[in-house]
Amino acid sequence: MIKNKKVEIFEGDRATNYDNFVRHFFPNYEFVMNSIPQLLKGILSSVTTPNILVVGCGTGNETKKIAAFNDEWKIDACDPSEEMIAIAKEKLAAYQNVSLHTCTVENLPTNKSYAAITLFLVLHFLSDDGEKEQLLQDIYNKLTIGGTFVLFDICGTQEELEQQYDILSHTFPYNWSREEKEMRKERILNVLNVISEDRLKFLSEKVGFTSIVKFHQSTISSAWILTKK
Repeated sequence: MIKNKKVEIFEGDRATNYDNFVRHFFPNYEFVMNSIPQLLKGILSSVTTPNILVVGCGTGNETKKIAAFNDEWKIDACDPSEEMIAIAKEKLAAYQNVSLHTCTVENLPTNKSYAAITLFLVLHFLSDDGEKEQLLQDIYNKLTIGGTFVLFDICGTQEELEQQYDILSHTFPYNWSREEKEMRKERILNVLNVISEDRLKFLSEKVGFTSIVKFHQSTISSAWILTKK
């Protein structure tokens, strides 16, 4: 267990502006969000009443997509930010199949096993000194045998990220200044803990995942389906 790890907490403007920012910064965000319920429908077709866990649920975007798709799916969603959970509570107030928890995955107040777990745009905040591996291990441990892990994150080598960001920057809103674009580029390249796809696969296999399939990529971010055999 990693002790005293740094947990990225979204507060203030970072919490209230998240929904607007994420859709501009990740053009594939809506595609991935809209794909998840259909993917889970196919993957979980043999599970009568699946438990699903959304790790780092933020303002509840993917949780709402999943909850609205099938009200028989039982969903736990967790995030360490009280402000993000407060926004999610408003967004998910109409859904009786969702339980929200203000905590990280290892501190969930439940010992459930899950048929599917999602982790969207979280892993790059954790350092690669054991924290990424620990989170992947915690997720693996909470999956049932045959369970599915859907991962969406920034990924790539330094060279790949720099080239892809320069292309991505042309799609940003007109009111984003050149200074802001450069600041975000610097953050991705030198502040956030982004790893290559090879490193991601290595860590995933190390904790026990035996099937790692990329199903989508758009500039700096990609999405994978991992399976616990």
